[in-house]
Amino acid sequence: MLTTVNLIPIHREHVEIFLRNERSAGAIYREYGGLGNEILLSVNLAPGYGCAAYGATLDLAPDEVVCIVLDRFRDRDHYEEVMARVNADPRIDAIFSEFKQMVDLRRVVRGEFERA
Repeated sequence: MLTTVNLIPIHREHVEIFLRNERSAGAIYREYGGLGNEILLSVNLAPGYGCAAYGATLDLAPDEVVCIVLDRFRDRDHYEEVMARVNADPRIDAIFSEFKQMVDLRRVVRGEFERA
């Protein structure tokens, strides 16, 4: 299993549009064979157990929240196959264009992870 993990700081005023767009993108991923996605919205970012605070680490403004978006694929080959099809779909261009108006890409933390 390969999962992309995206930590996305977003202004509270954009959350509903952001969620709508992420759900639309997830549907496109599934259409081309993606295994699904999960969208998590922060409700408590207070540090605990001696850990670093999300707010400090991501340099969050008081009016921002963190969304975590997880997209799942069978493995690396499946990811590359699905993403080639997704990236060729003009619907993704429109979603990503709107995404970039709400989100500063330089602040998004992204990675690809495999189950250990």
